Amino acid sequence: MIIVMTAVSMVLIGMTAVWFTPLRPVLLRCLSGVNRLRFTCKVQLLIDESRSVSEDKVFCVQMIGKIPTPRDRMDTNVCVELMDITNSRFQPDPVLSVDECYRSSGQADFHFVTHNGIIPKKNAVIIPWKTIVRIPAHQLRFARRGRRKLLFKVSILACENGEVLTSDQQAIEYVFCRDGYQELGERKMDVLKASIELAAKWGVEESSFNNETKQTFLQWLNQEAQTFPAAMQLTEWVETLQTHHFCNDRQAVDCLLAYAEQTDKLAAIELALRVFASNAVMTTEQFAGLSDVVRRLQIKKDRFLALCQKILLFSECRLQAPALLFGIDESMDEDTFRIRLNEEYRKWNARVTHPDEEIRRQADKMLSLIAELRSSRIPSGVS
Repeated sequence: MIIVMTAVSMVLIGMTAVWFTPLRPVLLRCLSGVNRLRFTCKVQLLIDESRSVSEDKVFCVQMIGKIPTPRDRMDTNVCVELMDITNSRFQPDPVLSVDECYRSSGQADFHFVTHNGIIPKKNAVIIPWKTIVRIPAHQLRFARRGRRKLLFKVSILACENGEVLTSDQQAIEYVFCRDGYQELGERKMDVLKASIELAAKWGVEESSFNNETKQTFLQWLNQEAQTFPAAMQLTEWVETLQTHHFCNDRQAVDCLLAYAEQTDKLAAIELALRVFASNAVMTTEQFAGLSDVVRRLQIKKDRFLALCQKILLFSECRLQAPALLFGIDESMDEDTFRIRLNEEYRKWNARVTHPDEEIRRQADKMLSLIAELRSSRIPSGVS
């Protein structure tokens, strides 16, 4: 008898010690097995061999046990919530869902609710294990790359008022092999900063920004915020900018090459041109510097010239060398210059009857510039 009591005492002491350690959830789950009627959830990471390697992992969420209801024949839903508790159980990171089936109220956070059915009697018991949902892992997005600790919470809800009747949760580990949304967001912020730095380097000559230039940057950030709300976090940074911080654009270009999509690169060049458009004059040196950036960013020259024509043509900015809008270099010999100018004339002359009024206005302006270039460079009588 003494031996039995001693053994029991040692077990209790051991359990008490474990209670205040990270092994507490394991102990709770072991103890829950004593009462097989207790509502319990279970999550398993399975491999679906019918799918490709990149899409074969599935989280299978199941439940078993007693569902306490205040009355018989109560209609219920079942809710599955998912949080990333790698860094903190008290301040978890959201898990995002690509599939709208696992969203709620238009939010990107994972949230799944489905009809569970009518519970026939008070304290009815689900036996055996019932599968609630199979969640494709490739449809989920986590905060960061690497080993993540995920907490699944399963709740039974009353259909009539959404009251939680019972719930359980389980934590499992999962290795996420892609960049997380926090990492992608940080890179996007770096891309936005690099875009502003390039525009500041080539679009402004003064030692500090004037209010008009800052407003151009702030308006651009507001536009970017429509798809990336965090862009507005850079407003205070813009307010304190000075151009002498950007004497070298290599770091900004390297950032765009490393992280930016093609649309991001074009947006950076468009921002620089909008800054030019707000200035009184665009020097040949500034245009050459921006053209070199375009070359390093691997943007096609025709795409760059089209942006120049669209943004600069109707601005207050005066170009020192308007021929640059056509990709014409003043160092060209007469024959090359004439051939290139004739090509541009045919292109823009075909657009003077375009149904879009904006394109017609642009064509008229370009034809006027071509006429000026022709008269200033090509001798009369030569076509």
